Amino acid sequence: MILGLAAVGFASAGFAAPSPAAAERAFLGDNPGIPLAASAKPDTAQTISALRQQATMNGAARVIVGVRAAFAPEGLMVSSIAAQQRNEIARKQSEVLGKLALSKNKADKVKQFETIPFMALEVDAMELEALVNSGEITSIEEDRLAVATLAQSSPLIGATTAWNSGYTGAGQTVAILDTGVDKAHDFLEGKVVSEACYSTNDNVAPYYATSVCPGGVASSTSANSAMPYGGACPTGECDHGTHVAGIVAGEDGSFSGVAKGASLIAIQVFTRFAASYCGDAPCVMSYSSDQILGLERVYALRGTYNIAAVNMSLGGGQYSSQATCDSENLTIKTAIDNLRAAGIATVISSGNNGYTSSMGAPGCISSAVSVGSTWDAAGGGNNCDGNDLGTSSTDEIACYSNSASFLNLLAPGSSINSSIPGGGYASWQGTSMAAPQVAGAWAVLKQKNTTLTVNDALTALTSTGVSVTDSRNAIAKRRIQVDAALNAIGGGGGATPSAPTIGTATAGNGQISVVFTPGSIGTGTLVNHTASCSNGVASTATGTASPITVTGLTNGTTYTCYVRTTSTVGDSAWSAASNAVTPSSGITTTLIADSFEGGGWSAAQVTGSAGAWNIVAAGTYPVVNPHGGSNLAKFNSYTSASGNQTRWYRTSGFSLSGGYNSAVISYWIYRDTGYSYSNDRIQVQVSTDGSTWSNLGSEVSRYNGSTGWQQITVNLSAYLGQPNVRLGFLATSAYGNDIHLDDVLVVADGGTLPAAPTGVAAASGNTQISAAFTPGAIGSGTLVNYTVSCGGAGGSITGTGTSSPIVVTGLTNGTAYTCWVKTTSTIGTSAWSAGSNSATPIGGTPPAAPTIGTATPGNAQISVAFTPGAIGTGALVNHTVSCGGAGGSRTGTGTSSPIVVTGLTNGTAYTCWVKTTSTVGTSAWSAASNSATPSCGGCTPPAAPTGMAATANQISVAFTPGAIGSGTLVNYTVSCSNGAASASATGTASPIVVTGLSHNTSYTCYVKTTSTAGDSPWSVISNTAIP
Repeated sequence: MILGLAAVGFASAGFAAPSPAAAERAFLGDNPGIPLAASAKPDTAQTISALRQQATMNGAARVIVGVRAAFAPEGLMVSSIAAQQRNEIARKQSEVLGKLALSKNKADKVKQFETIPFMALEVDAMELEALVNSGEITSIEEDRLAVATLAQSSPLIGATTAWNSGYTGAGQTVAILDTGVDKAHDFLEGKVVSEACYSTNDNVAPYYATSVCPGGVASSTSANSAMPYGGACPTGECDHGTHVAGIVAGEDGSFSGVAKGASLIAIQVFTRFAASYCGDAPCVMSYSSDQILGLERVYALRGTYNIAAVNMSLGGGQYSSQATCDSENLTIKTAIDNLRAAGIATVISSGNNGYTSSMGAPGCISSAVSVGSTWDAAGGGNNCDGNDLGTSSTDEIACYSNSASFLNLLAPGSSINSSIPGGGYASWQGTSMAAPQVAGAWAVLKQKNTTLTVNDALTALTSTGVSVTDSRNAIAKRRIQVDAALNAIGGGGGATPSAPTIGTATAGNGQISVVFTPGSIGTGTLVNHTASCSNGVASTATGTASPITVTGLTNGTTYTCYVRTTSTVGDSAWSAASNAVTPSSGITTTLIADSFEGGGWSAAQVTGSAGAWNIVAAGTYPVVNPHGGSNLAKFNSYTSASGNQTRWYRTSGFSLSGGYNSAVISYWIYRDTGYSYSNDRIQVQVSTDGSTWSNLGSEVSRYNGSTGWQQITVNLSAYLGQPNVRLGFLATSAYGNDIHLDDVLVVADGGTLPAAPTGVAAASGNTQISAAFTPGAIGSGTLVNYTVSCGGAGGSITGTGTSSPIVVTGLTNGTAYTCWVKTTSTIGTSAWSAGSNSATPIGGTPPAAPTIGTATPGNAQISVAFTPGAIGTGALVNHTVSCGGAGGSRTGTGTSSPIVVTGLTNGTAYTCWVKTTSTVGTSAWSAASNSATPSCGGCTPPAAPTGMAATANQISVAFTPGAIGSGTLVNYTVSCSNGAASASATGTASPIVVTGLSHNTSYTCYVKTTSTAGDSPWSVISNTAIP
């Protein structure tokens, strides 16, 4: 009912195209119960009008609304009060959503923020009216889009001096909210300790927004979730975050980022948009709501890592007033306030529009740290009038850099060389390059004093930096000088511990044991040591001594470990990295080991027409020999035009359905330094149907500044359970040197080993033993074979087969042997069984196995009939019958058929076998008999006792036993009763005394006899007796 929906204030939905240039926002504050539509403020009415127009024209509008819940930054609260605030926020969000009654499609797009009283959603015109007329909504703004704001700088800002003083940002972490980070890049190896992705799916006109998270999900915190091209990001559009990350914390032998000892949290917050919306090609931009989710993720990790700063090199819009910026970006400001109260700075670029009295958002927010750009290296720059600056350009404002009176800091942002995905480097400029210099500086300062507040660090940087005046507006701001800022801050209350010295990391099943030597403790006392093992996502454990074991790791995945020490003064820097180590269940299966020595590969042209793969004995461009074996695979990027793509793939698949825990692909690629400007590259691909191929991991460039073979490992675990997986390598030519590939390996970890066989029975023959056994469970693999090993004086000899029994030949007659059996499957090999009976091969012909006849049950026994086999060349010793059932087996021997096996349990089913022993040896067991169950069906039970007489006081009962029948006596039982109670006693002769009776009460008594054949009836009643 539309009227009903309108009455409660809500309706249903569509989609609107947010403007990347400006956003609409209305804010009413805390006036309880007054709807936004009733506001008399002109800017509120203007905002609502603009959002109404978007919802009407586009079918819907993406908005962020504030809900009416009391709020203060959590860093100002104790944890219990903060938890109460979160619960109230969630309750208010649920109330609004409950009344709105969104369709499932739109409900799936709602983003509820956990720590601030806001949420993002998509609404149509009716739902927008419901929101602005609701007294539960305090603000509404457009969920707008931001774009990315595009080693010489380290000495300029004093970073190298800081490093020489021992401050590299070690022990600190910087979060990068951007287009993802290529953690596999040499410049960033071991840096990324946590990953996340927040991206929007809204596949409707006009721009068809698509998540770039792996698998197309809207959010993920799993390993590899922030890899730049792990999802749908267009080629080249997600390089930005890797470049920014390198400026913050990259480390190489020749140059490094500002905080080269710091760790990184990589968070992808961008979304793909269609070419029809972006222009000539698809592009990426970032919604405010995804940025806020990223900031909340950083806040959630604050207890796991020492987070110094967040870097956001993105923005849009234009604000000349900081107060207006704050009010129109209240949601993200609230998230930034939360982090600032927890001591974490949010560093944001000012924007690249060349504004001289305004900045973009979110950099304009008052609680953020905004950063503009200066020229980086002397020479080659022009001032804002276009005149050559000659050699003085290191402290000139870059003309593209937005400036305003409320800008906080300056940093070099022009000609900054840093990492890009695929192993390469590039020199870029923009305030995007300036902001991470400040974020890195924050980590360096926080290493020296971990208790430094955001205000303290900002004061140190603004009071010690180099003053640079903007010639466009005469506004002077400070370009950071890290070494001077370090000197200006205190040391945090004493000497922190020195970094531990890393030892050996040793892998186990899902865990790694990390050995280390503690450094100096400083002026405090030890709290603990923390070991962190990372594969892109870190897992940690603490302890007070070496070694520390880190558990909960993924088998088959390679980790690098670090250790730091925490004292009552603070944290040490992290140790150097450990050896790379891969936890394993101890069960590994090699599925592919290919050095291109044979065939099994084919090439398919994907783009262009001149690309080719071939197996060759050596490369030519450059000259390169195989990494292993006598061949390698080559892609002809030297002669193939730039952009040609050719897939090299195996013509047969492999199975990952063997119950594995993990699987990895590794291969060797030859790196060379020729044609360094050509990004010839390779991408691992997999297919489960042989026709549709998916990328796995990141592209790997031929050029990365080094020379020689390098092994690349890619996690294949996403395809566990697939029965037929094809492996391919997609090569892309950039018209440089050829790409060379060798030694491809696919290894799976896990599965269930076979159980050891049981019940091994060895039967002798002439120089041989026949070993019979019962196989154990095969586990998750398939059977390869069973191995029998028979050992005696002089050594052991084995035999194999696929079923029981297995004959081991070549043994020595007259030597006693014991045999063991093990099972081998496609997963691995079981333990050995227990040893068999001793068996001695004898020359001549042993007896043949008897032919089983009928097993006839009796009372606690079975008579087994059989026909002896040929006696062979020896003389008969005896025949042995074995009857087995629940509770075990019993044997009987004799020299002819039948043989009676006694001592069995009546009522239990048995199966029997027969073997023959001669002076030469023992035959195999016969086939199994019919099932036979002993019973006392033909037995004669005892007769009832007679002549009963009971004597008073003791009630001594005399009787005359009846005939015992076919069994033997067990006992007699006397039972005396007074009608209300009874007592009994047993014995083997008359009389039997019954005690425990009541005095002065009349009793009558009965007697029965029990034999091995059963019970007699009760006797007739005795005389009455009174104790």
